[in-house]
Amino acid sequence: MILIEITLHVEICRACDNILGIGAAPLINGERNGQLAIVYGVDARGCRTANLVCDSSPLVMQTAIIYANGIKTNLLAMSPTGMVQLTLTCDDNIHWKVSKSMANVWNVSCLLRGFFFS
Repeated sequence: MILIEITLHVEICRACDNILGIGAAPLINGERNGQLAIVYGVDARGCRTANLVCDSSPLVMQTAIIYANGIKTNLLAMSPTGMVQLTLTCDDNIHWKVSKSMANVWNVSCLLRGFFFS
């Protein structure tokens, strides 16, 4: 019985679809979309993971921000270095989650804030 439950858990937490990366909107002065990379893998429990990287290259002096579900105030991670990384994990309800968070993540955005010169 326990073996069946463990097997079912692993199968369920591998079932999340790929996370959708969407552009940040609306953009205000000093904001632009960054480069978002998503690399999939599995964690030690066998559950699917999504490693997110938001990068400002080749721009400098940027704050890199990853936020969720199209809501800029739903901040997942931020770094003033121009690059930020975060890992999401597929849970037992087939939802993407940030570690120690109850919120479901349906999509993610990579936003850069800084000074732009034209």
